[in-house]
Formats: sequence, structure tokens, C-alpha cells
Amino acid sequence: MRLRAIRFTLDSGEKELLITNIEDVELGIQDFKTLYFKRWGIETKYDELKNKLQIQKFTGDTPLSIEQDFYATMFLTNMAALIKQEADEMIAKEQKGKDLTYEYMVNNKLLIGKLKNNLIDLILEKSARRRKKLYKRILGEIERNRTPIRPGRSFNRVKGLRANKNGLIHKAAL
Repeated sequence: MRLRAIRFTLDSGEKELLITNIEDVELGIQDFKTLYFKRWGIETKYDELKNKLQIQKFTGDTPLSIEQDFYATMFLTNMAALIKQEADEMIAKEQKGKDLTYEYMVNNKLLIGKLKNNLIDLILEKSARRRKKLYKRILGEIERNRTPIRPGRSFNRVKGLRANKNGLIHKAAL
């Protein structure tokens, strides 16, 4: 297999190395930079599924229980995304026209925790009025417990060779 190595500098000054099997020379460094940053949303979703929702931890060891856990987690993450969108819109509407130090958004960790603790009750509630009241209470808690968006905030990345749990070694940053 032929691979192509592409080096570029991030806005922070760090050097990044991308390895790809795309050999098309018409695609330049800027094209790969753009693709790299478009992938960030996917990477953060994987992080959410793996680390916050612990998709790899199953309640049983039969194929059926594993499949049920997987689909329950996917349902939970989709519900979280829908509620996040609604709560973020509420937060943005409330902030509009105010002179704030920071803009705010939903605290994802709190959102997931609230959903894990209340989603079954929300689904099983037979009374539409009580279900709507429970949903509004959850949404209100999520909206009140927002987190600031701090532009330009960054953390030092771990540099050097690291081994992941599968024993594969990759370069985090050059």
C-alpha cells in the first residue's frame, strides 16, 4: 500500500503530520488541512460515545444484550443532540443583545447525565401533561447549568509516541 505524508503547521504553531492513502497530487496541503478540521466533529462524537457514554461497556455478554446496549446508547446520543440543539437555541436567544464576557452553551456532561437518569421515565410516562412537564424540567436544568465558550482556549497536547489499547503506535504531534 502506498501512503502519502503531509506536514503542516497549526494556528498554534504546532506541526501536524497526516498520513493518507489519497495519492491525488491535485489535492494540496490546504485541501488536507480543510478535510482534517472538518473531521473534528466526528472525532468529538467518537469521544462522547466512548468516554462519556461508555459505548464499549455492556450489561451482558450475549449478542442480543450487546446489540441492545449499542442501540440504547445510540438512541441516547441522538436524543442528547436534539435536546442540546433546543437548549443552545434558548441560551442564544437569552444572550442576544446582552454585553457578556462570554457566550454560553450547554454543558454536555450535565446533559448526558440528566438524560441517563431521566430518559426512561420520560419515555414510559403515560400522561402527556406529566411527560411534557418532566421534559421542560430537564430542559430548564440543562439551560440553567450552561458552560462558557472561551475563544482561543487550548490545552497542551501530549507529544511523542503513544500506544493505544490495541497496541498500535501513532504520533500525536511532531
